[in-house]
Amino acid sequence: MSEIKRALDLVSLLAKKSFFLFGPRATGKSTLIRQQLADQAFVVDLLDSRNYLRLSAAPWRGPPGGPGPPGRRGGGGAGGGGGGQRA
Repeated sequence: MSEIKRALDLVSLLAKKSFFLFGPRATGKSTLIRQQLADQAFVVDLLDSRNYLRLSAAPWRGPPGGPGPPGRRGGGGAGGGGGGQRA
């Protein structure tokens, strides 16, 4: 099976700003991210119920293993750590 040439260049887009990639199911969004970004981006799959529930309950913690909120070290660790405003 041959690879489809894409007009969207995620690397140059990500260099300018962060973004969300939306689209209908089974159109190649995940494949595009894997092909173009490989290890260059942190991707959170909100279809994984563990990620969704964790971020819904405490979004300020960030996803496990991911970049934490500005001004804090690491992401998603258990435990407190003061500072920051919570809505």
